[in-house]
Amino acid sequence: MITIGGKNYETKCISMGLDSHDMHFSAGKGARRRNPKTKIDLGVLHWTAGEGTAQTVFRVLSQRELGVEFTIDRAGKIWQHADPVLIDTFDAGPVNPRSWGVEVVSCGYVPAGKITDRTIRKGKINGEAYNVADFFPPQLDALAELCTVVCNALEMPTTAPKDEHGQAFTRTLSERELAAHQGLIGHYHITHRKVDPGPFVWNELAARGVKL
Repeated sequence: MITIGGKNYETKCISMGLDSHDMHFSAGKGARRRNPKTKIDLGVLHWTAGEGTAQTVFRVLSQRELGVEFTIDRAGKIWQHADPVLIDTFDAGPVNPRSWGVEVVSCGYVPAGKITDRTIRKGKINGEAYNVADFFPPQLDALAELCTVVCNALEMPTTAPKDEHGQAFTRTLSERELAAHQGLIGHYHITHRKVDPGPFVWNELAARGVKL
């Protein structure tokens, strides 16, 4: 069960809600109070660039004075760290005020020679090729469920930025494109400095029923 705007929502996958742990981001600690006049219309997808636990993710973000509303661990369990209606966490730079975010535990970009238990595929972001580690199927199931539940609760779309052929953009958006888009985006859509969550997540979400 997760909490959006003080209301509880059931999820099909295992969820660790705010009352089940003490890993909370609050105003002044990687977050600030959400402006109630600001419409939340973006969901930002990240990978952690590491294979640690949800506890590790929370600790590292806290040390960096950052935050995120949700984490999905290696097993596909959802951990909620803040109510996105009430708390604005610091995970997405200029779009923080209008977005909620989720970190999926994964090594993400894999340098040549690095050993991982994930399937590796070659993908391109902003025209540059990367070795990208796939999310595990339970993580993708949880991500699809989380995006659907949160977006429905916030009355926002689940659409991704797409080209004229209906394919999700694998490049950073212009300021105008970013300002106009409502729905789901990757961290790389916000800044050239990021690659997460890789180019393959969009087809995986669509295959799980997310209306992109």
